[in-house]
Amino acid sequence: MRSVFTKEDLEKRKRQAGATALKEGDIPSNTDDHLAQVAKFIPAEVLTFYVAAFGLFTLAKEGTPVETLAWITFAIAFFATIIYTYFVGKKDKVPGVEAKTIFAVVGFLIWAYTLGGPFAYQSWYYSLYGSLGLLVFLLFAPVIYKLIAK
Repeated sequence: MRSVFTKEDLEKRKRQAGATALKEGDIPSNTDDHLAQVAKFIPAEVLTFYVAAFGLFTLAKEGTPVETLAWITFAIAFFATIIYTYFVGKKDKVPGVEAKTIFAVVGFLIWAYTLGGPFAYQSWYYSLYGSLGLLVFLLFAPVIYKLIAK
């Protein structure tokens, strides 16, 4: 379930915590690990669904088409990323929703590849590529985001 916060709620939390809130266009800090930084671009509901679904695959009995289920799960999470980011963002009048959607989708693809997911069943999958892609994304994401969010 999504929580809705008003500006007053955010200001109250900001005062209570004594910390500054992220402003529009801010990128997650470098103190987080790389996967966590990318995960901040992706809706929490999608991350929860994706991780939980792949966790359930360990319960699959022999003969269960786990690879097919993995690709279906990936597709659902991919489209959910677009729906949550773009359509919910448009409905809530979030500024820069197009740029946020692009970053959420790219971030999800890199995050999912890095974790393995359905890609781990492919002979061409190599986790090093995901890790390098993650680093490149994090290196250039702040600059590109600021350019396309204008």
